[in-house]
Amino acid sequence: MKKLLAIILAAVTTLALCIPAFAGAAEVETNKNAILGSWMLNQVMEVKEGEEPALLEKEENQSLYGAGKSIFTFDEDGYAHCVTFDAGDMVDAAATWKETAQNEIAFTEEDGMTLTFNYNNENDTLHRTFAEEDRTLDFIYNRAIVGEWKLDTVLEMHPGDAPETLDPEGNQSLYAAAKNSAIFNADGTAVEIVRDGADEMENKGTWKMTAPDKFICEQDGTGGEMEYFRVDDTLFRDIKDETPEAAHPYLRFIFTRVQ
Repeated sequence: MKKLLAIILAAVTTLALCIPAFAGAAEVETNKNAILGSWMLNQVMEVKEGEEPALLEKEENQSLYGAGKSIFTFDEDGYAHCVTFDAGDMVDAAATWKETAQNEIAFTEEDGMTLTFNYNNENDTLHRTFAEEDRTLDFIYNRAIVGEWKLDTVLEMHPGDAPETLDPEGNQSLYAAAKNSAIFNADGTAVEIVRDGADEMENKGTWKMTAPDKFICEQDGTGGEMEYFRVDDTLFRDIKDETPEAAHPYLRFIFTRVQ
């Protein structure tokens, strides 16, 4: 059974491990190109003079992390978005951005409020810092792909027409990987947890960004492409089978965030 799951994984959910979001310094030609794409707050660090930076856990510092989640997206044309998801509601606020200094980006919202981000090309992160009387808070943003994901929906794609949602009960082989998890870490590593009843198996891989919000991952010498969709905070992977006897010529596997 484990072997069967591994085969299904290679054909379907390697999708999950097939995502990139780690843009190494060698791949970044300019700072502008480096920040393109979507970012989400991942950590808040507390920095005090003479002490090592300390992670402020979200559970104990909810006011710092905010309610729901916010996705900041930087487009190539200088436009930007701040998409906020909170209790089932979604708000997509337009903004603009520009590089104001080396590795410094000004993100200006429609109401005129400007947020300043600093890009760290050594670990591909965005930072916003706030100095207080006795400490500095460092808000660290990673690529929006960072996190844990699960297969949620499979669509039958019809070019030029509306896609069809395939029912899990009638397409169990396509949803076989729905019990598994794909975890993408900020350092460019990835882990897929394959579950078979009470048993679990880990498949490790790596991922990197190939274009804004487009990623590729490799696992045991194989790879696949995925894309992040900021409007509903999902990942998707398209699989096409052009053989004449193909039961499903064009499928889209959609993954939702677990955390």
